[in-house]
Amino acid sequence: MGAIGDIRKEGGTVLFKMYDSHADARRQAFRVHYHAEIELSLILSGTGTYNSEGVLYPVSAGDIFFYKSSVPHCMTDISDGGMNILNIHIPPAYFHLVRSESDAPHFGREFLRRSFPTVKLTDILSEAEAEKIRSLILSVRSELTEKQAAYELITESYLSEILVLLSRKMPPLYERVSKESSEVIFRALEFIDTHFTEPISLESVSEFARLEKTYFATLFKKTVGTNPWEYILIKRVERAIDLLRSDNSTVLEVAVKSGFNNTANFNKIFKKYTGTTPKELRKRGAKKP
Repeated sequence: MGAIGDIRKEGGTVLFKMYDSHADARRQAFRVHYHAEIELSLILSGTGTYNSEGVLYPVSAGDIFFYKSSVPHCMTDISDGGMNILNIHIPPAYFHLVRSESDAPHFGREFLRRSFPTVKLTDILSEAEAEKIRSLILSVRSELTEKQAAYELITESYLSEILVLLSRKMPPLYERVSKESSEVIFRALEFIDTHFTEPISLESVSEFARLEKTYFATLFKKTVGTNPWEYILIKRVERAIDLLRSDNSTVLEVAVKSGFNNTANFNKIFKKYTGTTPKELRKRGAKKP
């Protein structure tokens, strides 16, 4: 998986990143993986099968997939010739950083709590809707690649348009989380994103949020879509993958730099969230699964 580019707010906070990837042909390969970020994927070429939480989805060029934070998924089968994919990764904090003044429920803080009836969006989009979103994703790639004047602004607008269009396909919510509660959780989310490689715990994050631990965990999941400790672990694993790809640190050094205190725990958690071990990942050329 190669990074095409990203858009950041002042201070370096990442709004979203785009990657392109080529997946080799495979048969019955169950390397389940997770992301702390939301993932929006456009299949550029190839055919195969996605497995998401035990449900199989046939995949072909033009398909669009959407995975919420911490949803397990893997490409189990890919036809000869492999598959080319564009991925956009969106941190949950994005929906707090770019919320509108009106805090419109369909796009602001409520977006994370709503779900599509399927992760394969081309099954619920009309062809015109799907083609519009494909075009916008490709425009994001062009802007991030060419980096012409003010590309950050127009790229943000393309992503916002994609997400607003997608939000219109989501069922409404009947149980609300107050704006005040959401603000507390998003502050905690920013704290985690800044400190996840440090020895933080659910207790320390809930204390930062000034909420009782169990209530904080429940509210975090309602707001973000995943529980806080799983979010922390996946962030650490993603950091470890980046380190394995970019430097020659030992596995122990990578573990420590990523927030783990020993290799045994690191290997166990890493395999749970990537389907492989750090050493195996490095042997394969340190490509993401």
